[in-house]
Amino acid sequence: MSQEFTAIDTRTVKLYITRLEDGSLEVDTKGFLSPFLGKLENRFEEYLTGLNSRVIDNQLHVSTGFPPIPSNAFSRMVKTEMKRYLGIHRPQNITIMVTDRCQCDCRHCLVSDMINQDKEQLETNEIKRTIDQALDLGVSQVLFEGGDPLLREDLPELVNHVDDRATTMVVTNGINLDRKKAGLLSDAGLNYLNFSLDSPYPDEHNEFRKNKSAYRGVMNGLKIASEKDILSAVLYVATPKNINRETIEDLIELCISKNVFELMIEEVVDTGNWSDKNTLTKQDKEDIKKMQQDLIKRDRRLLTRFYRLREPDCFGCFAGKRWVYISPGGEVMPCMHTPITFGNIKKNSLKSIWREIRKHSLYSNNKEECAHERSRYQEGLERIQPEKTPPYPDKYF
Repeated sequence: MSQEFTAIDTRTVKLYITRLEDGSLEVDTKGFLSPFLGKLENRFEEYLTGLNSRVIDNQLHVSTGFPPIPSNAFSRMVKTEMKRYLGIHRPQNITIMVTDRCQCDCRHCLVSDMINQDKEQLETNEIKRTIDQALDLGVSQVLFEGGDPLLREDLPELVNHVDDRATTMVVTNGINLDRKKAGLLSDAGLNYLNFSLDSPYPDEHNEFRKNKSAYRGVMNGLKIASEKDILSAVLYVATPKNINRETIEDLIELCISKNVFELMIEEVVDTGNWSDKNTLTKQDKEDIKKMQQDLIKRDRRLLTRFYRLREPDCFGCFAGKRWVYISPGGEVMPCMHTPITFGNIKKNSLKSIWREIRKHSLYSNNKEECAHERSRYQEGLERIQPEKTPPYPDKYF
């Protein structure tokens, strides 16, 4: 039986999302301002075509990358997106790296130069103040990352501090998750648990993460998340070596067996530990797209191509437009693909730092290709590496 959900209902625009019997989605807009949602409607529908949505407590969950429908957070996300047509840019997502401690040394780690540095970390009240400022600025999703955020004892307190203006997600390797911590996070109102997994095969995942407990941590974490009724996702960073059909098929079946809500495919980026290594080709991405289409035909609605949202013919680069990152020490960056600091949250307000990001030509122009790929960024890297490590001062770019 189909179910219709009203995502936005104002005098000028209405957004409806219908969940069909097979779990797929249809998006429809009406009202005077509906043309402004036209592109959003098409892109949203394309991205979600591979997912089997779920209804929990009368809310439609379409992806861990979006707030549930209806919700204050989802309404804020759409309104923020519409304001872009007026030239008003506000961040939708803030990722707070709440610790630099980590049990792994992943071969593709973006933040390898910031991990296990034993530097001063943000205190609880500093993170809470950052969350408050982010919500006031327009953020509709707060992500807690690291390192491994589960190594931070006050994580449930931080999750609980986020009000209904945003959803919350914890991205973890799962090693430190137990039933007690999961219970505390669930009680704090955590929306999504995202587990990093680099292979469906234990030895490969452990070797890639350089930790013999890594695979067991993910499997145990997925089991606990299911027991605690926390929607879980698997974040799979695609490299040229791990996207063959057999591996993806095995990964899909593993995720289904563990009650995973979403298998989120992200593309590897040549930065951090993966600097100067091969990334996905256009053909690789076409192959992933075809696999997704084949899975849909077999009613295996689980896989999303998260990197697709940032491609030039979709929404384009998110850095300094929809995303903002906070380092363990409080440095504010547009994205971890371009780890440039524009100020520290301990010294300046997030609003003022965001204004500085928006002034910079890497992020203020309308070019939709990834800022990491632009010549200005690459030339800046050549000037300062290997003398400096990220976050890099913005003056070099």
